[in-house]
Amino acid sequence: MKKFLFFALLISGFLGARSYAQPEAPEPAIKTGFEGSFSTVPVFPGCDGETNEGSLLGCFQEGVRNVIIQNVKYPPMALEQGISGVVYVRFTIGTEGEVKDVRSVTGRTYNKELETEAIRVLRKLPAMSKPATLNGEPVNVSFVQPVRFVVN
Repeated sequence: MKKFLFFALLISGFLGARSYAQPEAPEPAIKTGFEGSFSTVPVFPGCDGETNEGSLLGCFQEGVRNVIIQNVKYPPMALEQGISGVVYVRFTIGTEGEVKDVRSVTGRTYNKELETEAIRVLRKLPAMSKPATLNGEPVNVSFVQPVRFVVN
């Protein structure tokens, strides 16, 4: 059986990520991180003790990464066919901290199974302890998370 690395996450925060290319099919240039207007980031469960925006952001990203690591399963058919790729998933954190509207924004996908798995896993994100705010009021904010699937 082939050895494989489930994925490598590209977390970039507010600035976007580098686009890495498969030799035969370049990745689309998709900005990752938060989208929308806000003054404070949403608080991932367990991050309530963080005191500044930078540490809240880092804790949020680590929380998302841990949910992916704990839940992703490489789709068997994609693994057997040696299919690798990156799926970009956008989700919205609502005004009550709920995670909603989880969907792929890749534009095209190397494999529908990879896309389905990335969406399934990010639907497992817990509600946030606190939503994002703007001028002290809760606001919806979206986040784009790349999930990389790699077969060695």
